[in-house]
Amino acid sequence: MRTDYDPADAPWSAEDLARNLERIAFYTEFTFEAGALIPRERETPLLKWQDPIRYALIGDAVERADVETYAGLARRLSAITRLPISEATEGAPPNLLVLIVSREARRRIAARLDASDAPVDSGLAYRLRGDEYEIPCAASVRVGEPDGVIVFGVILIKAETSGLLRESCAHEEFAQALGPGNDFAGARPSVFNDDQEFALLTAHDEALLRVLYDPRLKPGMSRREGMTLARRVIAELGR
Repeated sequence: MRTDYDPADAPWSAEDLARNLERIAFYTEFTFEAGALIPRERETPLLKWQDPIRYALIGDAVERADVETYAGLARRLSAITRLPISEATEGAPPNLLVLIVSREARRRIAARLDASDAPVDSGLAYRLRGDEYEIPCAASVRVGEPDGVIVFGVILIKAETSGLLRESCAHEEFAQALGPGNDFAGARPSVFNDDQEFALLTAHDEALLRVLYDPRLKPGMSRREGMTLARRVIAELGR
């Protein structure tokens, strides 16, 4: 897992960025069928937050390093997207939950969800109930009205995850909770890629998020409409 920010051996162009944005922001990674997550891409409208994000770290495995990591990411992602992102306060309840939890805590949460009517993403609930470790973290968002506007999100980090992998999970899932929910094998250098070559957000990823949160790209846009505008924004970056 590399920590390079803009490596010379992984150059990328404006056309690369456009191709990667299209696959990462206009497709979902999984389809939930017959009680299981199936790795099958499905086209989706553009998803974005419009209101400020207020995150909260919750769980029996939250460590001091996690608090510092997410505070730093909030500042960085807010500067990139120009979207206010901060830790929730008593007077402002969270709309993005970061669950850093042990296996036993995951089971308790899953049981409580099963007994409630909470509108929980089926894929996230599946990961809470499962014991498989090969998926160390995940993110899920809920869309409200108008279509495409993200109104709530949950990030799950399994307590068994440690070291650079834990930090990598924070980078990838916090970024994906902003809207670009797919992983694409052709994206490089990027955390939006399941090969885990790059552990932390890169210059490519920052550019992708900057384009996504350009005000000309509206929540709910179709792939065709959104990519027409995205290419204009990318051209202005001068890459």
